[in-house]
Amino acid sequence: MSLHSYGSREGSMSGRSGECSPVPVGSIPRRGLISGSKESTGYLEELEKERSLLLAEIEKEEKEKDWYYAQLQNLTKRIDNLPLTENFSLQTDMTRRQLEYEARQIRSAMEEQLGTCQDMEKRAQMRVVRIQQIEKEMLRLRQHLHSQAAEPEVSLSLFDLETVNVFSALLILIIWTG
Repeated sequence: MSLHSYGSREGSMSGRSGECSPVPVGSIPRRGLISGSKESTGYLEELEKERSLLLAEIEKEEKEKDWYYAQLQNLTKRIDNLPLTENFSLQTDMTRRQLEYEARQIRSAMEEQLGTCQDMEKRAQMRVVRIQQIEKEMLRLRQHLHSQAAEPEVSLSLFDLETVNVFSALLILIIWTG
């Protein structure tokens, strides 16, 4: 049985998912209102790139976690399918011990790759908070660009704020149910 994770460890110095991101969380500093629309647009693109990277990290870690949980679920089913007899069976006992050993190995590999459940939750929460900050900053920049433009390119409304809130709530739900 292979204990390699679903995803790769590229871009991760310690082997734990998301601990060494291409763009560290919060790496793009918050700027004041920028005078030129070209500068604002560039900053908006930087924020969108950071947001996309954070979302990709969340998705990658979820896939890795799903892979480990699927392996553990498969082993649990195999253990549950072992016959329960009143007479001791050395073969059944050895099979059960082997499957339990494999499950411990998978749990250990998962913790080595992803950290503890608390580590995973903390990373996910940090990413969600940063995504919320980015989206608020993007909204602020778009509103600023809109107010400077003679003809508004982007129409902002309460719907945009609601979209940000819904997205944030979905990410939080993923964290708690993951």
